Amino acid sequence: MEQARRTVSGRRKRGKEGPGAPPRRRSLSPAWTACLAVLPAAVLWVVRSSPAGWLGWAAGWACLAALGSWTIAVAPRAAGSAFWPALWLAVSMSASHCWAPPAPGAVFFVAFFLASALTARLTDGRWHLLLWVCLWAAASIQLPGVWVAALAYVVSPPPARSGTGFSRYGAAAAAAALVLLAWSRGGQVPWMGAALNASDLLGVGFALCPALLFWLAAGYSRPGQTLRWTAWQVAGWILAWCLTGPGTNNAWFNQDAALCLLLPGAGLGLETLRRDVLDVSWHAGVVWAVLGFSFALALAG
Repeated sequence: MEQARRTVSGRRKRGKEGPGAPPRRRSLSPAWTACLAVLPAAVLWVVRSSPAGWLGWAAGWACLAALGSWTIAVAPRAAGSAFWPALWLAVSMSASHCWAPPAPGAVFFVAFFLASALTARLTDGRWHLLLWVCLWAAASIQLPGVWVAALAYVVSPPPARSGTGFSRYGAAAAAAALVLLAWSRGGQVPWMGAALNASDLLGVGFALCPALLFWLAAGYSRPGQTLRWTAWQVAGWILAWCLTGPGTNNAWFNQDAALCLLLPGAGLGLETLRRDVLDVSWHAGVVWAVLGFSFALALAG
């Protein structure tokens, strides 16, 4: 009887795949899905940044392209989730401040997310370390506390097939070197000279919503995925700014850049909320859409 069932099921399976089977639906590739998700935000950015001219348009488009590349590399099955963070960035006042010419914040945004996308593609931990040491060294010019991001790398290195131990020890050595460099420049322990004022605390409180969404996506992802490592690295960069950034004239990484750094992961968190937390109903879809548009209105204000 069991053998007959297997035979019947096998025939049915072959029949479904035969010439008489209904045509399969072709789904869009992750690249095309991400392009379509980012396209409305790219058009909206042109409308909002028209006084800035072509340089402002190019900066915004480069950042949106980096966002789409990172989404494809980290979560190819959820490439459409780039719609919300792209929309948030297009309407956000923080992004407008960061991406305005000469756009130093846009340079950091593109460098960070392209480096994260390359980290997801590379399989050797030594290349991961080289890539991020270059970014940490460049950031240490204006952000002395970037050694916190190097420590976050030590705590949670990116997944790699080889060289993980070497990259972890190398990141620890890089963190020590960055601490000594900050000490030699400032003459004091880097975290002793920073203080958060009321506006900084308000910005940190507002950033809790996208931060929680980011960690929701990281918590639901598999342990070996790059998304968890990216969440650790983002936390390290923001903590580095909280310790040494407020009160300094830092156009490269500031409060606005810290908020923009959280938005791509928050988009994945909102998609995770819809897919894994809420039930499959139109009520859940309405809640998901209201949350997305409400956050867009809050960022625009």
